[in-house]
Order: sequence, then structure tokens, then C-alpha cells
Amino acid sequence: MNYTAEPYVALVDQLLTGLTGGEAREMHEFFPGSLGYGLGRPFSQVKADTIKVLGQSDRAFTIFVPGRDWEYTPQGKVVFLADPEDAMVPAADALWPDEGSAFFVSYYHNDSSKALVTDRNVGSITRTLAEAFCRELAVLEKQLELVYRSGFIDTAKGNALDQVVAILGLTRKGGDYAAGEVRLYRESAAPADIHIPANTRVSTSLNPPVSFVTTASRTLRKGQLSVEAAIRSQAKGSAGVVAAGAVNIINKAVHGITSVTNDAPTLFSGQKESDDELRQRAKSVMERAGRSTPGAIVNAVTTQAGLKENELKLVEDFQAHPGMVKLFIAREPSSDLAARVDRALLDSRPAGIRFEHNLMNTIVADASVPVSDEVLREDSALPQVLEGGADLDFRMPVSCDILVYPENTRLSDSEKSQLKDAVAKAVFDYVDATPIGGALVFNQLVADVMALEGIVDVVIDIYPSDDSGKKGRKNIIVPNGQRAVFLDKTADIQVAFVGAPVYFDFRFVLNLKADATLSASELEIKEKLVDYFSTKPAAVDSAELQALLQPSDRFVLDAADQHWTVEYEQAGLTIKELDETVSLSTQEQAVLRKIIVEQKE
Repeated sequence: MNYTAEPYVALVDQLLTGLTGGEAREMHEFFPGSLGYGLGRPFSQVKADTIKVLGQSDRAFTIFVPGRDWEYTPQGKVVFLADPEDAMVPAADALWPDEGSAFFVSYYHNDSSKALVTDRNVGSITRTLAEAFCRELAVLEKQLELVYRSGFIDTAKGNALDQVVAILGLTRKGGDYAAGEVRLYRESAAPADIHIPANTRVSTSLNPPVSFVTTASRTLRKGQLSVEAAIRSQAKGSAGVVAAGAVNIINKAVHGITSVTNDAPTLFSGQKESDDELRQRAKSVMERAGRSTPGAIVNAVTTQAGLKENELKLVEDFQAHPGMVKLFIAREPSSDLAARVDRALLDSRPAGIRFEHNLMNTIVADASVPVSDEVLREDSALPQVLEGGADLDFRMPVSCDILVYPENTRLSDSEKSQLKDAVAKAVFDYVDATPIGGALVFNQLVADVMALEGIVDVVIDIYPSDDSGKKGRKNIIVPNGQRAVFLDKTADIQVAFVGAPVYFDFRFVLNLKADATLSASELEIKEKLVDYFSTKPAAVDSAELQALLQPSDRFVLDAADQHWTVEYEQAGLTIKELDETVSLSTQEQAVLRKIIVEQKE
């Protein structure tokens, strides 16, 4: 139930209605689909033109409009207008009271004229007294609304918010928490607006990592490369002061954002945490509170072990392994990482729940490493995928071949190198952001590459590295417990370019041999030319054509009777050459456009 203060004007109107003989604030409870709400007086006694209906709609005080929101029927009922095809939905442009909320009806009736007080005009004693009373009542209602809103985290402010978050054991951060700014960026211009929510966690790659959160939401606008966001340390004191460039990990992947860095060191700002920052932090704490939610476990591991959320996967099987949770970690195993993960699980796990992870066998059995005793228990309980040896590898290697159709078909070497690097990075970043067991969506990968500037079209083949067929124009389903990775970014991502087109038009004048037809001769010439051009010749000249087409059982072709036109673009101009030897560079693609075959007379 929501409390909303009624405005002064509505209070005055209802009080005057009650004082001058009308019915004021006749209460009803609203539920969608109701056939109507009968009034306390029969239809014949109610003055329909005086009816007023008010209540809460979308948690705000609303005076409902007759004809648009409701109507008064001859059966003496107030009916809220519904969609003709669905009685549970309001009519077009109509407003309904919130479901389960009370709404109030005020009206005059035939007996209202018998009231002892009937003058409600401006300046009358009745109205003056009513307005004075309602002014005080409106102030009290506003104060009550403030008290009501001060009890909720979304609406409390100032000291009231401090009292609300104190229930979670939180206090407003002062100037002893380091603050600064980070730059979140991508290599190419954003193809659309990218939203970066408040409380996005970033951290350093130090051991132990230092975590920060963004204090407000930000948007990387379409066409931009980067956006700056304010951050505040989650650790009190000097631990939050880090050097420039130290913040370089996005703990929870934001699709479209590839990297983060702080261009300046973090410092003590001297400013207290704002209401919005405290509110966001409290909500985040509530999401991670306790030791019984996946969010709490993921937060503990990412914070203490310096991992990204997409590198983790929690698996529960209530029937096969009750009371056990398996954690898959998609990171190169090391004893240090395993110890940090195990420590985080020990600190955050709920009572009675056992955790096992795929790095357990790499933990050094040394007293100097503070790890959970669970490491030494029931080694055989782990499934085969978590045992030592080759099965410890979480990786599913993939490879990708990309054929790029650039806007400028005659790129310089430096331009081609830049575009090639951008394409390879877009592909790598997409795969790198996928979670354990997460599918590689082919169309999403194509969209990320097509978002780069300077590309007209692209052909992508992505496939598991051990797939000799390389049929990669489809989604790849990654098995549970594994994560798609590029083992060698340079070798596994191959980018090639379609060269600039060079168009050839041919005209041949033949002497037909006995019993030969022109159509058969034309077909023979076309087949030979198609096969020839499919080999991507380095040059086309008269001698090459003679060797290709002669001798023939159907026709005789003299070198003087073979003609061709070559058309291509150079520096924005269309160049045509007639019967000239043409050399084709590696950046050019010969295109057979037209073949005309004639018989010599």
C-alpha cells in the first residue's frame, strides 16, 4: 500500500461537499475486471454531473476524468472504461486506480438541499473556514508522506537514508575513501548507445586487487570511442590510492566496452558519499548479502581473487549432489589463484554447503597458504572434469577466418593493417567476454565486426580449432564447464581482404570450322575464360588468351580478332584500357563481366 498526500484543492473540494449536504469520500477498493461500483444512493437520487472520482494511479494522486477514465451507468454504478477486447486492460488513454488501492467518490444527491449549510462560494464563511482547515491538513499530509518515504531506500534522503542503510550495517562514506575517474573505451566508434550502469565494479590487477565502483550511470554515445566515469574505492584508507593506469579490469563485462583505465591516480576527495551513491551501494550489498545466493558467492570470488564474472560459473545439482556447489573458473590455473579462490569461498559460503572448484589440485599443500580444510576431504567426490591432468583445462579452442569487403577497395598498407587489427580485436573481445558454457552467437559476432567503420560486408567462419571441416557460419554451443578461447590470437584469427575489382569485357570474332555452330563456340570460350579467371591470374594479355583459346575443334581465332576492355577505379576515377596487357596486384580481383562472340563474315 502506497501513501500519497492529497493536494490542497482536492481536500477543500471534498470537505465543502460534505459540509454542504453531499456525500464525500465514499470509499471503494479497485480490482480490474470489476463490473462496477455501486454508490450509497440509488441512481434516481444521484446528481450525475456532480460526481468526482479520485485515488492513486501509478502511485500518484489522480483525479479521474469522466468519459475518458470512467462513466456512471443507469444501474447506478461507477464503471472504469476497459478495452473492448480485454476487460482487464484500460481503454485507450484511460487511467485506472492501482490494483487493490482505495478510490473515493464524492457527489451531491436530491437531499443535499436540506443541509443547514449550502453556501460554498468563494468568500463565504463556510469556504473560508474549510480552506483554513484544509491548508493545515495538506501540510500534515505532506509531512506524513515525507515520513512514509523516509522508510524506503529508493525515496529516503539525507539522515533518513543513513538510518535505512544502517539496517544493513552501512554508514555513509566520508572523505577517507579514495576517489577518481576511469575511462571506459572501445577500439572503434560505438555503433549505438552503450549504457554503463552505476555500481559497475572495476579493479586493479594487483595482488590483492583493489576494487572500485562507478558512482553514477554513464552512456557511451553512438560514434564515441570512450566515456569517463567517477569511481570510489570500496576499501577505506590508503589502500584505495592507486597509481595512474592501475585500474585495468572490468569485473563484470559490459557488452561493447573492451577496456578500462584510470588516466590519473586515485586520491582522497574530501567529499562525502552522495545519497545516490549510498543508495546504489546499499542495493548492491542487499544483492550480495548473506551466504546463500549465487550473487554473494560470485561477488566474493571476483573481489578477492581478481576475476571477471564471465570467467565464473556456478553449477548446482540438487538431486545428484545435494549440499554441493561446483565452481568452474576459466583462467589459467596457478597455486596463488587457487588459494585466493578457496579463501574467498571459505569466507562467503553458507553453513552446510560444500564448494568444489576446478583449481583445487593446484593449491600448494603448505601451511603458509591459508586454505580451507575442505581441500583435503573426499578427493574422489569431484567429477572427472575437475580432476587433474588434461581435464583440468577449461578451454575450448576456437579459430576464426574473416573475409572483409572494405569501403575503400584500394587501401594503403597502413590503412589495411589498422583495419585488420580492429577486426581481429572485435572478434577477440567478443569471444573473450563470453561466460563459461556460453554460446557463441554468430549473428552477434557479425554485428560487432560490421559496426567497425570502413566495412561494407564481411564473411566470417568461426569454428572449434579441431574441426577440420571449418563449417563455421553458425552458432557454437560451448559445453558446460568450458569456455571458448583463442589460444593464439595471431594464429587463430585470420583476416583477409577482398581486393579491388577489375572488370573485363571481351569481344571475339571467329572463323567457324565445318559443322561448328556459333552457340557451341561461344559456350566453349565462356567456359575456358571462367576457369581461367578462377585461378586469379597475375596478368591478362594477347598471348595468354591465344594460349587459352587456341587450338580449338570448333573455331579459329586470330590474335588480331580478340579484343578486351579493362575498367577499374583509381583515385576515384574510372579508367578504361583497350587491348592492353593488364597486370593484377594482390589487392585486385579480376571480374569477368561481359563476353561477346561474333562470326567473321
